[in-house]
Amino acid sequence: MDFKVSNPNNHNGPTNGLVGLITNSGSSPSALVGFVPQWMGGKISNNNNGWLEEDPEEELEEEQIEDENMVNMRRMTLRGVKRLSKQMHDGYRTEKKMAKKLRQDELRMNGQEFDITTLDLAVGENRSENSKMMKLITGLSREFTELKNQNHMAEELSRWEAWVRGRIPNNLRFQEGPSIYTAPVPHADDPYVMVRDAAMNTQGDEDFNTDAPRDIQPSKPRGCPRDSQIMPLKRRSQTNPQPTLTQEDVDQLVRDRIEAAIRDERERVRREATRAGGPAGGPVTAPMARDCSFAGFMKCGPT
Repeated sequence: MDFKVSNPNNHNGPTNGLVGLITNSGSSPSALVGFVPQWMGGKISNNNNGWLEEDPEEELEEEQIEDENMVNMRRMTLRGVKRLSKQMHDGYRTEKKMAKKLRQDELRMNGQEFDITTLDLAVGENRSENSKMMKLITGLSREFTELKNQNHMAEELSRWEAWVRGRIPNNLRFQEGPSIYTAPVPHADDPYVMVRDAAMNTQGDEDFNTDAPRDIQPSKPRGCPRDSQIMPLKRRSQTNPQPTLTQEDVDQLVRDRIEAAIRDERERVRREATRAGGPAGGPVTAPMARDCSFAGFMKCGPT
């Protein structure tokens, strides 16, 4: 079946606007009349398409529905804006109240006025004092550690010195016999005693003996050389004063006294070594002890 649509604006054509060319037998054109829209071109003004025009009331209803939806949306938006504005205003008022409360200079705590500014200053000062105290404690701890290390080194040196002294032979040591006096007696070979005697010899007295000769020789010790008594001084008169000793004379006197003490000590060591040899072994000559200080012990050797 073929269909042909005619121009709807052509009024000279068929009134139904659709003419079916029936090629198949058995079909009539009247069967298609119910399916063709009716031509409305001449009845409704301003209808250019020639077909049925929509109802204007339906358009008004749709516009009214859209307007109501817009109004509802505007109302909801306005309510949300008002609610948000109220919340923001309440938050602003709350923040303002809190700021006003924090700006107060004094607060009442436990019935007493408490100054926040003063508290802040006190806390800052306390932190500064704590920092200074920590620095001081750190410095003291470091100094204490250094002193502890120095004491440890001193103890090690003292033990080493005692060990070295224990290795010194007896012939290099100055052995002292037990004293019979309860009180310490100054030795004749003491440099302090020598200088004192020399100084006292230079002093004059009107009761001194003018005929007494000057005795500059060291006094001989009695018994043990370490427990010897000092010779009594001879008096001299001021009428015949003795010349004052110079520093060179005093130094020479000290050297003489020291040499005499060393000779006596060497003689005593030799006698002890001879007695230790006995008659069977014959006289034993002890080796001459050399002058050796503790500082030079490692250089001069044990003999």
